[in-house]
Amino acid sequence: MKLYDLMSKMKDVENGQLWNRLSKEEQEELLLSEKESEDPMNLLSYNEMKNKHSKWL
Repeated sequence: MKLYDLMSKMKDVENGQLWNRLSKEEQEELLLSEKESEDPMNLLSYNEMKNKHSKWL
């Protein structure tokens, strides 16, 4: 649910406005997610994602 809440705040897209509306915890979570995404071991291939979510496609 956290990810949805963060994404729903994206309606406020003026420069810096979205970031400033996030709590410190949300900001840290986003920064950590970005850092973790740089590690190839944390990434899934397109086919893996497609198979995992095929029932919704």
